[in-house]
Amino acid sequence: MIIINSFCIGNKEKSFYLDNFSKGVNIIHSDDNNKGKTIVSQGILYALGNAPIFPKGFDDYQDYYFIINLNKDDRNIYICRKNDYFLVFDNQLLTFDSVNDFKRYFNENICTLPVINKNGIKQMAGLELFFEMFFLPQDKRQTSNICNRGRYTKDDYIECIYSLMNCENPVDLKQEEEIKIEIQKLETQKKILKDSNKFLKSKKLEAKFITYTASKSLIDEKFKDIEKCKAVITDLNNAKNRMLNKKTQNELLLKEIASLNREFESGKLICLECGSDKIAYNSTGSAVKFEISDVDIRNEIKKTIENRIQICIENILDLDSKITEKQQELSKLMVDDDVNLENLIFYKNDIIEASKIDKQIFDIEQNIQNLKDKINKYQQTSNQNKNSRQEIYNRFIDNMNYFYNSSEPEDPLTITEIFTKNDVNYSGSQGTLYLMSRVYACSKLLNIDFPIVIDHFRGGEISSFKEENIINLFNSLNKQIIFTCTLKKEEYNKYVNKDNINDISFDNVMKFHLLQEKDNQIFRELLQVFSIDIDIQ
Repeated sequence: MIIINSFCIGNKEKSFYLDNFSKGVNIIHSDDNNKGKTIVSQGILYALGNAPIFPKGFDDYQDYYFIINLNKDDRNIYICRKNDYFLVFDNQLLTFDSVNDFKRYFNENICTLPVINKNGIKQMAGLELFFEMFFLPQDKRQTSNICNRGRYTKDDYIECIYSLMNCENPVDLKQEEEIKIEIQKLETQKKILKDSNKFLKSKKLEAKFITYTASKSLIDEKFKDIEKCKAVITDLNNAKNRMLNKKTQNELLLKEIASLNREFESGKLICLECGSDKIAYNSTGSAVKFEISDVDIRNEIKKTIENRIQICIENILDLDSKITEKQQELSKLMVDDDVNLENLIFYKNDIIEASKIDKQIFDIEQNIQNLKDKINKYQQTSNQNKNSRQEIYNRFIDNMNYFYNSSEPEDPLTITEIFTKNDVNYSGSQGTLYLMSRVYACSKLLNIDFPIVIDHFRGGEISSFKEENIINLFNSLNKQIIFTCTLKKEEYNKYVNKDNINDISFDNVMKFHLLQEKDNQIFRELLQVFSIDIDIQ
């Protein structure tokens, strides 16, 4: 479990320190605006690597040290950030001179970051995108887009959801197109090689027997020293023809079952009760009969037949490989003059030259087949992804609707998308609930143990009834929650002594003066954890 224990910000002259967070729901509140609640909420995420989105008036944030102490599974970790330089004390002192460097530490030691496909390249998502799932700032809120819009988009946000749900990234269509172009190039290269040697195109017995590309049908010839090898090749080709026949029969049978035709050589449909050929499938050579009136059973049988066809294809490819291996043996025998038949000796030079070219053609065909297999795998993966991604998306929407409807049961709004269309942007309490429902769904569905921080959580005139529902819903996640809000005078004590709320009051903070001298001592002590002496900086 990840818990934020304390937060500190400061420089040589002034600082601020806060350490009274609890494991559950924390509400930082004040009786007026401009007390520093937003700087604290954004500072917490900034210290952890978020992109800066501080309010106007705090433009000198780069001159301050931001320090956070968090507990990760009972392990205390101290993190200090100044500009884009990070220091971490995690049983040892570590330094990182950029957000990207720190990101890798964060991924390995705090929270696993999602991997997304960005501009055709698989890469680890930036921290500013990851924090969108757990942090809702006061400003830049839109239901139609992410809040921290920089190099990332709402599509990247959705990709993060799929990644964290272990749903493989979709097939890169650009890469698939590149593979198809490569296949075309190889086909052209193969054709040029074939056309370059007349012997390969010859119908002479010698050409058909010793070359890879022209030896699909073996010719029975009397080669005194290679009878044994020839017999093996013949057997392999016979096995291949049988497998081709079996594949064809199963493909036709699959069509028959799909159209509910009644009978075919390798299987037929019969009735389980009367033996008529109308409603059951009886596999040839088997005493088992399958009732196929039920669609699910029929689909299972179709799957079985499809598996048989796939096995046939694999066996054919295996036999082709073995045939080629034996043909290579024949070619070597003839090149070495081991075959003393006059007609082969006569064509020896042609055979040697043709064999060299033919070997290149064979290698090209193997490459083409490998690339085609890769495309088939891509397409299968793509179809699987479509189904699993849609299921994840629907579950996410269900969680958003659960939060929204539980917060405001009387509102008839039904959420159908994680982000609204660009020309649709809810405002007021509807917009606030929509945005919070997204944060809630991330924690509920993804089950990632990272604290939730929502600045100005009552924005949009959230009523007391909705507020109570919101607090209960987030509290049910059993993780650390940090809310901020501004209270009216009549609400002054509303969070005091509440069982499920840790009340953190900023009433004593001076407006526009969050940082003061009173916390300088503890600020300097925290810097010493990182061996920093601010007086010599």
